Parts: sequence; structure tokens; C-alpha cells
Amino acid sequence: MNRRLKRGTNPVFSVKGDEAPEYFVQLSHFYLTLINLEPNEGEHYSLLGEMLEYASHYKTCKSVLQNFYSQHPDKTMESCHERAYKLSPNNMYVCEKLSHFYEVVVRDSNKAIELYTHITTSFPEKSAFAHHHIAKLEMIKYKKRKNPACLNTVIYHYKKAISLDTTNVEAMNLLGLALCKLGPDGYEEAKALFEHAIGIRDDSRDTRDVTTTRVRYSVCLLKMGEYQHGYKQMEKALENHGKFRFSVLGEFDRFFNEEMRTCPNDPMPLIHKARVRLLLKRPEEAKSMYNDALRLGYVPIPVAPGLEWPW
Repeated sequence: MNRRLKRGTNPVFSVKGDEAPEYFVQLSHFYLTLINLEPNEGEHYSLLGEMLEYASHYKTCKSVLQNFYSQHPDKTMESCHERAYKLSPNNMYVCEKLSHFYEVVVRDSNKAIELYTHITTSFPEKSAFAHHHIAKLEMIKYKKRKNPACLNTVIYHYKKAISLDTTNVEAMNLLGLALCKLGPDGYEEAKALFEHAIGIRDDSRDTRDVTTTRVRYSVCLLKMGEYQHGYKQMEKALENHGKFRFSVLGEFDRFFNEEMRTCPNDPMPLIHKARVRLLLKRPEEAKSMYNDALRLGYVPIPVAPGLEWPW
């Protein structure tokens, strides 16, 4: 039996829409056969639950899903994952899939955190992904409540994730952002993390994750008052504007707009947004934002050669 298929590398998730129903029928038969052969093996239920989730992404699978559920009313996504956990509570794959189900499908963050926490205690050496997901869910709580305790939890779990996977650039990025929310006390550590993350991925040309890191690194430097270095990183990041599916300009604006909402009378976010426009050769937009910053009380500061404002 192909273990690679059994581990959930499911063709349903990658095939074209018109091909998905046939794959669904084949795989549902395959996983149901596994369950009949080994009814006490929880992993089989996890795989079926995952496959049902994948199939639900396809409009073309709607009728075959309805047919499946009419024939097997006890085999819903939730019942499959719950049955898997009941049979194999100490199987990491089963725990991971149930956690993912509650996080992504049910959107019950408390239940998902509970299950990810179970993974961190049961499989401490293999739980980098679980710490990562706990941190992401706790960050959502922090953004809603602005509770410092949530932020401390976020930082703890990202640090644990990185200690278990020292190449996890996304965790370094997100930890850096969390540290920046601590204010000046977190800037130096965040700066070092961003520099390390860029060093891991840096090569002859920036990849998407390096570009994302440069955006956040630049914002961190600007928060620290290191304007020349910050604008240099900003310029490097903007070299890739339009090369990826996400907007580098949009990434910068997201950070500066958040600062403007937090401190509406601070002119610096407008200055930084103006600098972004200038680097993208949009001088009229840049000048308008610069003038708005002057009205908020901005006092021009000396800049390095090449960074002078053109007006």
C-alpha cells in the first residue's frame, strides 16, 4: 500500500476541478476499505476526514459528497476526526489533523489551542508546528483584546517553534513582529531576528519570504529611528514590487496605516508612506503625503545623499 498516498498527499487537493469527483470516489472507496480492514486504526479515519475536507473545496464534488454522506451518514468530517482521536489519541498525525480541523474548518481557536498543546506535551521534540500554530492563534486573541498576557504567550511559543526548527523563517518573521509590539524593549531582539532570517534565505535574488522579511525589518529599523538603514532595506524590498502575488507596497501600507490609527497625530508614518511612493517613482503621491505630514508638525531631518526629497 502506497504510504505516501496514505499519509494524506491527496490527489483530490491538487487535481483540476472536473477530475476531482472521480478521484473522490476512488479515494473514498480506498479509505473506507482501510477502515473496514483495520477498524481500530485511528489514522484511517483521519485520512478520510482530511479527504472529505479537501473535496469540499471543489464545487464539482458537491453531488458526489452529498451521495457519500447519504450512504455513510456516520462519516462526516467531524465524526471522522473525532473517531480517529478517540482511537489513537497518542498518534501525532491524528492529533495534528484534528487540531487543523478545529482551527481551519470549525474555527474554534480554544479547542485548537487545547489540541496543539496536547501535541507539545506528548511529542515535545517534534512539536515546532504546534507551537507555531498556538502562537498564531494567540496573536489573533491579542489583536482583539490587546491583552499583554496573550502577547507574552505568542512570544513564548514562537521562540519554542524556532528552537525546534532553526530554519523556520516565517516564525522568525512573526516573532519579530510580536517583539516590535513590545515597543523599544523588543526592537533590538526583533532586529537581530530579521537579520538572521534574511541571512538564512539570502542569495543572488530575493525570494518572496526574504522580501517579506525586508519589509518587516525596514519597519523595525524605522521604529528604532535608524532611518537611513531602514530606507535602504525599504528600497531593496520594493525592487521586487510586482514580482510576487502579494503587494510589497500593500505590505508597507498595512504597517504604516496601523501606526496612523494608533497615533493619528504622529507625522512619521506619513513620511514613511511618502518615501515608499517616491521609491516607486510616484512623486505626486509622495509630495501630497509629505505635505500632510508637515501639517501634522513634521520637522524635516537630515538624510544621507540620495535620500533627499526632490522638492
